[in-house]
Amino acid sequence: MALELSKKSIPPQIAILVIIASHNNITLRQLFELIKHQEHNDIVNYLSVDELFKDLNVLQLLGLVEENDGRYTITERGRLVIEKILKNYKNSVHQ
Repeated sequence: MALELSKKSIPPQIAILVIIASHNNITLRQLFELIKHQEHNDIVNYLSVDELFKDLNVLQLLGLVEENDGRYTITERGRLVIEKILKNYKNSVHQ
């Protein structure tokens, strides 16, 4: 699934969802380091792993992300959310 993040204002939880979808089966530490050291840090900025963990818990409670043995994957519901967001974004750009 090819996903791109826009520099538009998006909720950090959605950005995390997109990153997890792009890097399936990722650990909390890997996710934090990826955000910290790559292009995502201008969209999502977490000062600690604990901050990131709180947003991951929200995504889990919503059924968008699953955690198994310390690794996070996106659920089918999460994929549907991303697809819908991307579809709406593409429609708004073309109008």
